[in-house]
Amino acid sequence: MTSIRKISENIYYLGVSDYKYTKFENHIPIPTGMAYNTYLIADEKTALIDTVEASLCGQFLDNLSEVLKESGKSLDYVVVTHMEPDHSASLFRVLELYPNATIVFSKKAQAMFYQFFGDVKVNELIIDEGSVLELGKHSLEFFSAPMVHWPEVMMCYEKYTKTLFSADAFGAFGGLHGNLFDSEVEFTDSIIEDYRRYYTNIVGKYGMQTNRAIDKALKYDIKTICPLHGYILQKEIGRFIELYRKWANYEPEVNGVLVIYASMYDNTKNAAMELAKMLKDRGVKKVEVKDVSAQDATYLVSDTFKYSDIVLASVTHNNNIYILMESYISAVVALAIQNKRFYFIENGTWAPASAKLMREKLAALKKCELSETVVSIKSALNNESREKLVELADEIANNINK
Repeated sequence: MTSIRKISENIYYLGVSDYKYTKFENHIPIPTGMAYNTYLIADEKTALIDTVEASLCGQFLDNLSEVLKESGKSLDYVVVTHMEPDHSASLFRVLELYPNATIVFSKKAQAMFYQFFGDVKVNELIIDEGSVLELGKHSLEFFSAPMVHWPEVMMCYEKYTKTLFSADAFGAFGGLHGNLFDSEVEFTDSIIEDYRRYYTNIVGKYGMQTNRAIDKALKYDIKTICPLHGYILQKEIGRFIELYRKWANYEPEVNGVLVIYASMYDNTKNAAMELAKMLKDRGVKKVEVKDVSAQDATYLVSDTFKYSDIVLASVTHNNNIYILMESYISAVVALAIQNKRFYFIENGTWAPASAKLMREKLAALKKCELSETVVSIKSALNNESREKLVELADEIANNINK
């Protein structure tokens, strides 16, 4: 059974959605599956753009064989936008089945190809910035987009149909569930979350490089974006370019407060909830409270990009930050998040120390404000620590509302 869809004249979708694996890159939760997209241009010459993850190879090869059979053509080119295995693991199998095909890749991708597949003999065409691959009516013009999100990424633009093949840019977590185009789904908050969580956790560190890639792409007249994950974009192109600009510039989508707490016996949780109530009483419209133990850190990273102000409330555990809070903070630092205001609440029955430790880790971030106001709790809120919580609420509300 094949799962082929026609995108435009002579361009076909051959991708496969996977719903069996529960983690992407073996650590990021994907509760709604994952789409692995690949495309074929069947003109006078045929060009396959990327392949799929190894476990999906059979379905993908059936799709490829069916389109080539219907068009009466063989495979001339295999375009490699980058060598990440979720898009290249089936590559050598394709070249075994179609030995006359030429692999089209950059010099950097060429080196990685032989690292993955060893000393094999293949037909090669090396492309660089501005290279054009003529296929007939259709042609592909290549431009580099390093670190979005591998160093050798090459995107390509098809002039006849005004289609951008964007590699991993504009991708998302989640299977397609029988849909393909953005016009076939409603872009709910949960779907936008799939896009934000994908960008922030996969590409998030490379905002400068993302902006450069967008600048290059916008030199073309784009009517369709074909990413390697997620939906094909047509109706929502403007919306996602705007979102990518925000994310790449570390600009918050929401002027509001994200409160993340790490609590063992609910006392730190109670302080976080009390702070949220105080903020609401002070007119802060957007306040969201999250338990660091209840969600994978990738969701919290996505939320951190979304909000302007972040409150971290952590119990002190083994004279350190609570381990899951520390893991979240490590992810935030690794992604080099900018333009945030951070605030701190700590708890410890005999030696609260987590605020100082959290501040030390976050000090590595650029263009972030770290509040000097610390709410220090010993066991549970009392009159003294509650007064400090009021002071913190006033500070946050003033920053949000001004």
